[in-house]
Amino acid sequence: MSSTGSTSWGSCVQVTNACVTEPIAPGTGTGSAGEQFYITVFICNSSNPNFYSGPLSASNKNLLIQMYRSFNPTLLRCPEAQGYVFWQNVWTQAANEYISGHPGTSMDNALLETWSATAGTIKQAAAQNGEDKSSYISVLNNFCTNAATSAYGRYINAVYVSGSGDKCLIQ
Repeated sequence: MSSTGSTSWGSCVQVTNACVTEPIAPGTGTGSAGEQFYITVFICNSSNPNFYSGPLSASNKNLLIQMYRSFNPTLLRCPEAQGYVFWQNVWTQAANEYISGHPGTSMDNALLETWSATAGTIKQAAAQNGEDKSSYISVLNNFCTNAATSAYGRYINAVYVSGSGDKCLIQ
């Protein structure tokens, strides 16, 4: 069996193509049904140009991304740029307040000490926004439709790809 073509065993031939088309940036394709595209405002990892926004180190940014992805075990969405930077600033402020009450504490240790409370606040805000509910898919679908419509200059229905973190599918 070959993932790049067929393999023959006498009169038997088995072909597999487990490859999946990579999602594209919105507006770079044709806008046709079945196209997947990235929502670059959702930050899943360091390949996103917005990953480096905000004051935290890469490892703490990844911790924040993991937190967002845990809100809803089906949707697994990544943080949007605005929330991503907002929560980094909230966490940094909490760490700075911790340092002021605990002179000599390093920022790294202050961030560790304040993560649990910050994570609780983030989870509470997500619950208030309904991000932990299956119905939140409608918010993400609307976001995808708006992104596709804006990118292609005409109405295009698009849906969020559950579990992807940052991908939409044109319907």
